[in-house]
Amino acid sequence: MKSLSNGILWLMLFCGINAQAQIEVPESNGKQEEKEVEEAILPLEPVKTEVIAFANWSNTSRVLRPNSANDGLFGEPLGIREDEKNLNVWSYGLGFRSDLGKRFMWQGGISWIRNGETFTYEAPDTDSTFAYQTFYNYIAMPLKVLFKHGSRVRVYGGVGLTPQMFFSYRQEQQWTTETNTQMDETIKTKNGYNSFVLSGTVTAGVQLRFNKGSSIFVEPEYRIHLTNSYESIDSYEHFGRAFGVNMGFTYPIW
Repeated sequence: MKSLSNGILWLMLFCGINAQAQIEVPESNGKQEEKEVEEAILPLEPVKTEVIAFANWSNTSRVLRPNSANDGLFGEPLGIREDEKNLNVWSYGLGFRSDLGKRFMWQGGISWIRNGETFTYEAPDTDSTFAYQTFYNYIAMPLKVLFKHGSRVRVYGGVGLTPQMFFSYRQEQQWTTETNTQMDETIKTKNGYNSFVLSGTVTAGVQLRFNKGSSIFVEPEYRIHLTNSYESIDSYEHFGRAFGVNMGFTYPIW
């Protein structure tokens, strides 16, 4: 009888220890999960100034008209240039953004900006064709004032001015003769164009910021020349247009 009592006592002690161990395991797992959640929702590092880098894809076009200077003295009919179409181009930029209070920020930097147009002609009764793509290349210093809202996910929008220094003109030509011979030529020049062009810009964007302060952003943008791209004695007046998207990332510096 005594041995039976001792056996029951040992069985009860074993069950108690086992039950206690089973209760403590979920408590440990719960603390670990709580710690992981706390690490995942750490507060954002404050960012007042950040460096930005981006690439821009744009669908570019132009307003082209006979030169109206001196009562049309230099103007000529548009001819085949009336049938020019839009051209897709890539541009690139570096810069920085800095806060202007709680609701505004400003952005400046330097960019490689391109505008252009394209033309294609197919002769109706032969196999001959002619096409070209024209590129106007600029070094620009865009300046924008932007309204902002949000922190981790930020939406923003604003306006700006973009001074552009003319760098080069390039036209890629391709044609096919009646004997189906394919030929091409590249024309480059720096003459005949205004050395300075001023553009106006309207932009809006969405920025996703990570815990350490860096971010990625997508930013639709519309850019329009406010001044003539060609010299005052050219046969035409040319005003570039571009509608595109900036895609890039930022890194905090302060």
